[in-house]
Amino acid sequence: MTTTVFVNGVTLTDEAWFNDTNAVTYDGTTSQILVGGGAGATPIWTTATGSGSPVRAVSPDLTSIPTAPTASLGTSTTQLATTAFAIANGLKIKAGTTTRDMTAATGTVDITGIGFTPSVVILFAGVTGTSMISLGFDDVTTRMTIADTNSTSANNHTVSTGQSIYLIYGAGAYQFATISAMASDQFTLSWTKSGTPTGTASIGYIAIGT
Repeated sequence: MTTTVFVNGVTLTDEAWFNDTNAVTYDGTTSQILVGGGAGATPIWTTATGSGSPVRAVSPDLTSIPTAPTASLGTSTTQLATTAFAIANGLKIKAGTTTRDMTAATGTVDITGIGFTPSVVILFAGVTGTSMISLGFDDVTTRMTIADTNSTSANNHTVSTGQSIYLIYGAGAYQFATISAMASDQFTLSWTKSGTPTGTASIGYIAIGT
């Protein structure tokens, strides 16, 4: 049996030769398209699936600016990712600075302007003109700091997994902090003061998130 279809007013049959750019759809028992053809090959009918325009088995060379739907945040499948998805799901980094009055009472301080919800924060702290210095990180549940203890033990340091900032002024005098919460655009430092430390601590941070 010969199937007749019409393309732009021209009558064609399934025995006809088609060039490589043709993809013809007709309505029968199933929706089918003609694929192949060109370069001396005969096209064949195949069942169409999905929606929209037919796509060949061999990936085409796309030109101009092709678009596609953007998957929801956190999607992890084999579907195509748009540039918008890649940016939204990519690594985010924010560097900033703040200060801490060493005489300030125990309490919490929100560090805002991050632009995203951090996953982990790297912290650097010190007081100019003193041996007080601290390097640490914190993700709310896991933390560590390396702190100089020269004010209480010459040429020495301490490693602690209880703080992410630890500034030791002297025996029984210090300020230490942990990150107690992370939220959209901020993280919260919970400070503890002991004794009578003085000075102003300069603090640098690198907030990392996705």
